[in-house]
Amino acid sequence: MTATNLPAETVEDSAAATKLYFERYGEQALEFAANDVTLAVSFFERAGFDSDAATTVAMVILRQAKIDGEPVAQILDTMTSFSTVTLSQLVGEVLNNNRVSTSILGFRTTDVKPNQIRNIFA
Repeated sequence: MTATNLPAETVEDSAAATKLYFERYGEQALEFAANDVTLAVSFFERAGFDSDAATTVAMVILRQAKIDGEPVAQILDTMTSFSTVTLSQLVGEVLNNNRVSTSILGFRTTDVKPNQIRNIFA
């Protein structure tokens, strides 16, 4: 499965559906308990994420937790102590690790002093 930042497309063409099937052939399907999905999505919605963003991030966390054999509740429990900025940075890192390598998410920092900017761009 190729990671992308584009929304999922509905496949109506039978040839496209066949191609999609064989692209995923041999991969084990991941199934999640409904309460784990609800827990993960609601955690990120309470943290201030949009509904679509919360769902996307929750699915990435659920997938990685399943692969690692870790309970999702335990992972989310460790994230409750994070500040909003730290949580956003962590989510950015997780999403970057699950994205196509041609694009990454980043953060703008404002640690630069005005005289440093003047010296660089002058």
